[in-house]
Amino acid sequence: MAIISTHVNKDDSTWAALSPNTSLLIACYGVADYLPEFIASLEAQTVDHLGIELIFVIDGSTDRSEEIVRYWMARSDYPIRLVVKTNGGVASARNVALDYARGRWISAPDPDDFLAPDYLALVAAARAEFPAEQMFVAKIQVKGPDGSDQPHALDFKFPGGRNRVIDLEVEPHAIQTPGGNVFLDTHVIRNAQMRYDERLRQASDSVFLARFLLAVGGRHVVVPEAEYEYRRRADGSSIVSQQQRHITGFDAVFAGPHRELIEEAQSLCDQIPQWLANVLLHLSYIVFQRNVSADSPTYRMSASELQRVTDALTENLRRLGAERIASFQAGFPLPVEVRMAWLAAVGEIQASPVLLRSSDPVTGQQRVSLYTSSLAQPAGLQLMSAAAREVGSKVRRVEFLGQTWAYEHIFVVVGENISFQCDPGFQLLLEGEPHTEHDARIALNQIVDFSSAKPPLSRPERIRRVLRMSPAQIVGAGRQKLQSPAVARVRRGVVNGLAAVTGFQKKSAGAWVFSSPAAGDTNIQALVNRLNLSKPEVNAWEVVHDRSAEVSQNTVFSGSWQHRHLMRHAQVFVSADLAELAEESVWAAKARSWRRVFMNPEVFHGSAYRRVNAVDLDLVTTSHETEADLLTQPGGDYSCLESAVVRSGMPRHDAMIQCADTTVQAQSLIILPMLVAGETHTGASARRWAEVLASSRFRELVEAQGISVFWAPEALQGGATAEVPSWVTVLAPGEATDRSIASARLVLTDYSARVNDATVCSVQAVMYQPDREAVLGASGSTAAQGLDLVTAECGPQAETLDELFNAIESALAVESRATPAGYFARTRSASDTVIEAIEKLLARSTG
Repeated sequence: MAIISTHVNKDDSTWAALSPNTSLLIACYGVADYLPEFIASLEAQTVDHLGIELIFVIDGSTDRSEEIVRYWMARSDYPIRLVVKTNGGVASARNVALDYARGRWISAPDPDDFLAPDYLALVAAARAEFPAEQMFVAKIQVKGPDGSDQPHALDFKFPGGRNRVIDLEVEPHAIQTPGGNVFLDTHVIRNAQMRYDERLRQASDSVFLARFLLAVGGRHVVVPEAEYEYRRRADGSSIVSQQQRHITGFDAVFAGPHRELIEEAQSLCDQIPQWLANVLLHLSYIVFQRNVSADSPTYRMSASELQRVTDALTENLRRLGAERIASFQAGFPLPVEVRMAWLAAVGEIQASPVLLRSSDPVTGQQRVSLYTSSLAQPAGLQLMSAAAREVGSKVRRVEFLGQTWAYEHIFVVVGENISFQCDPGFQLLLEGEPHTEHDARIALNQIVDFSSAKPPLSRPERIRRVLRMSPAQIVGAGRQKLQSPAVARVRRGVVNGLAAVTGFQKKSAGAWVFSSPAAGDTNIQALVNRLNLSKPEVNAWEVVHDRSAEVSQNTVFSGSWQHRHLMRHAQVFVSADLAELAEESVWAAKARSWRRVFMNPEVFHGSAYRRVNAVDLDLVTTSHETEADLLTQPGGDYSCLESAVVRSGMPRHDAMIQCADTTVQAQSLIILPMLVAGETHTGASARRWAEVLASSRFRELVEAQGISVFWAPEALQGGATAEVPSWVTVLAPGEATDRSIASARLVLTDYSARVNDATVCSVQAVMYQPDREAVLGASGSTAAQGLDLVTAECGPQAETLDELFNAIESALAVESRATPAGYFARTRSASDTVIEAIEKLLARSTG
C-alpha cells in the first residue's frame, strides 16, 4: 500500500487555522455511482460545515470516484482532504484517513449510504448533553431498494426518541457492531494506539468498536433522532452486501482479531464480559446466516477451507464457554438450532427444549424436535401422556460450514397433553412440553423484551410522514393495508358470494389442485393428464400462471378469486415450487385443509435440503434410488420421514421412456447449455460453446455420422448469445421438447438438470465443464459434490476441447442403448405411483 497523492481544498494558512471538531473518514472503492447522492447529503447538513473535516481516501479505485470528489471539493465550503493510494482494503484506507484526522471526534460512514440533513447537528447536540461520554451512536434506518423503511436488528436500542447512556455491563444485549453510524473520541484512540485491522477484508469496524468499548468500559450514548440511512440495493451492490458474500477470510477473523479480543478481555477482567461475548457471537452468527442462504459461498468452498473456519470458530466458542453461549442475547432471534450447535461445539449438549415445528390442522399431528450431541436420543425418552402416541420419527444432522455440529431428533406425535420425559443426565427444558421456537426463546430468557417502542404518531405527524414518502413507499404502505384482517374478511365475503352465484362452490369441493409456476416444466401436466385418464372421478384442477394462456375446463388463473376459493376446499395441493407450497396466508379464510405434495422438477442435490426442510411436506417425489436414500438416511441432512418419500420418478419420464423405447433413434445431437452462472461468466460460457461449434473437428465428427445438431439453450441471462453457425439449428429457450431429448443420439450440456432426462431414456450424454471451478467452486465443495452425485450415471465430464471431442467420438461409436439403473420410472409408471401415494395419504388423513 502506497500513497500516490494527497490534496486539500484550502490554502495552507487557512487549512492550518481550522480546528475541526469532527473528522469523517470516507474510504472509496467502486462507489462512483453512489457518491453524488452521498455528497448531496453532506451538503445538506445543517451543522457548521467548517467544523467538519472530510477525508476521502481513494483506495485504488479505477472508477470516477476521484474525479467526482475533486470536482466537488473545489466548490465546497467543507475543509476536505483527498488521498489517492494503491489498493489495500477498507481498513488500510481508514487508517490513512485516521492518520490525517484532526478532529476531536471521528466517524467512518460508507460513501454509498445517506445522512439525514440534521444528522451531524443532532450528534453534536448529544455530545453537548453528555460531555463526559466518549462514544455516540446514531440510528441506522435501513432503506429497501424501493425506498421503503425496513427494520434493523439494533432498532430496539432506540425506543422513544430519547438520547440515553447504555452501559453494556448492565445491558449486555445492547451491543454495537456496525461502524458507519458511530462517533468516537480520538483521545481514546490515540492513547490506546488503536488501528483498523488490515488483516480483515470485512468487519474491521466491528473489531475496532469492540476494542474501543473495552477501553471505555462498554459505555456509549444512543442518539435515536440522528438517522444514518443504509441503502439496500436490488442488485446487492452496497458495500456491506458485497462484503457479506465472503466467508473464506473468516478463519483469519476468528483466529486473529477475535481471538486477540478474547485474550485482551481475559487480561483486563476476571472473565470475558457478556457484552463482548455477545459481540463476538453476533459476528459469528453472520457466518451461519450466510451459510443457510441459497447462494451461500460456503457451497463453493473446499472442505479444507471450511474446516479451517470451523476450527478457528470452535476454539473461540470453547474459550467463551457454555455459560456465555447460553446467555447470548443481541436483539435478534438467534435460532435455537444455532445455539445448540455452539453448545455442542464446547461439550455435550446437556439440555434442550422440545420445539413445536409444525401442527397439522387436518390430522392433528404435531411435529416436535429436540437436540443432542449424538445420533442417539436421550436415554429413557418417552411420551408422558397416555393420550398421545408417536407415529413417526427421524434424526437429522445439524450442518453448518460443511460440518456436523449436532443432531435434531424429530418426532411426529398425535394426541393431547403432549410432553416428554427422559432419564436423569439430560434435561428437557420447559417441563418437556412443546413450544414454538419464539415462545421457547422467551421462556428461556433468550429474547429480551423489546416491546417498548416509539409512541404512535399524531395525525399531523402521519400526514408529514406521508408527504415525505416516495411513490413506491406509498404503494408499499397501501399494499400493507390491503393485507389487513379487515380487508381479508371483505375479500373472503366477495369470493364466497361469487362462488355461490356462479355455482363454482360445488365445483371446488374435494379438489386436487396442481400448479407449476416454472415455465417449461412438463411434470405437472403429465401427471394431470394421467389422472384425468385413469381416475376421471377425481376433481382435478390446474392453476395457470401465464395470464396470456387460454383457460380450459378445470383450470384457473393464479391469484384469481376462483383460485382462492378452490384452495379453501382443496384436499391436495401438488406443486413444483416449494415457496408456493409454503404459502398459506393467501388462503387464510380457515385453517389449511389440503395435503402438500412436492413434485420436485429436478434431482435433489447440494444445499437443497435447507429449502425442503423449511416446508412441512406430506409427500415428496424422487426420481432415483440415490436421491431417495439421500432424503431418508438417518442422520442425513433431510427431515423427511420415510413415509413421506415417494419413489416414483418424474411423471414426464413416462412418455419420454415410451418414446425412447418405441421409436427409432433420431440422428440428432442436442446441445443444452445453461448460460445462467452470472453476468460475466455468462458471456464467457457462451463464448466457450461458440468455440465448440466453430471447431472443424466437431463438425467432422457429426457429419461423418450424418447427425443434425440443435442448439437449445434453457435460459439466457444478461443478453448473452453465442455465435451459432448456419449448419446448426437454433431452438428457442425451452423448445428442446421431452420427445426430442428422448429420441436423440447424444446430448451435450454443461450443468443442465435435463441431463438426467437423457439418461433415464438411455440417451448418452457428455458434460462440458471447462469452467467447473468458477461455477461450482473448489473441488470437493458442496456444490461440486452435489452435481457429481446426481450426474454420476449420466456420462463423462470434459474440461478441455480435446477431452470433449474424444468423449463425443466414443459416445457416437456406441450403437446400443444402455439401460440405466436406479431410476424408478424405468420399472413402473411414475404418474401412477404418485397418484397411488396421494390416495393412500388421503386415506390415512381420514382414517
